[in-house]
Amino acid sequence: MNRIFLIPGFIILLLIFGAGCADEISSSIVCDGATWVSSSVLGPDSAYASSFFTTDLTSLVRSLQLDDSLKVLTSGESSGPMGIDEYAEQESGESGDSSGCLFSLPGNESVRKSEILTSGLLSGGKFVSSRDIADALLAEYVVNGSGLFLTRAVSDDGNRTMKFGSDVSGVMNVTERMVLGDVS
Repeated sequence: MNRIFLIPGFIILLLIFGAGCADEISSSIVCDGATWVSSSVLGPDSAYASSFFTTDLTSLVRSLQLDDSLKVLTSGESSGPMGIDEYAEQESGESGDSSGCLFSLPGNESVRKSEILTSGLLSGGKFVSSRDIADALLAEYVVNGSGLFLTRAVSDDGNRTMKFGSDVSGVMNVTERMVLGDVS
């Protein structure tokens, strides 16, 4: 008799608690040697990929949280070489006449695509990065160290295109914040 209630009760609890949970991966690494960390998240309208490597005394903390949006926080500090490669993309389709063109047909679909790429090779220093992929693509990062750091950003809604790039070399203290897409 108890088995009759046990199995349906377990399924109901699994559905209730399983529907409200979000995926999260967190890692913290302190190493005096070689470290290689990479991750990627692919969704129907968004993507994120990153790779980090170090070869000397390093502290690396990373958190990926996936629920209604994707939130990524990365912090790394190294006394030696540190390689950084992060890519985030967000695509959204909107129906209706959002192009602003007088001769377009109603009901056309416009697609907004935004992407942000950061790459760097530091000979030592600190790197902190935050990404939030939801209705808009938000990227914030701080670099304090020496080396080479490159940033590229593109946003295209079919009517206008915005491109951004920055290249920094030498001893640096860089802070950048980018918001691409529709912010509600």
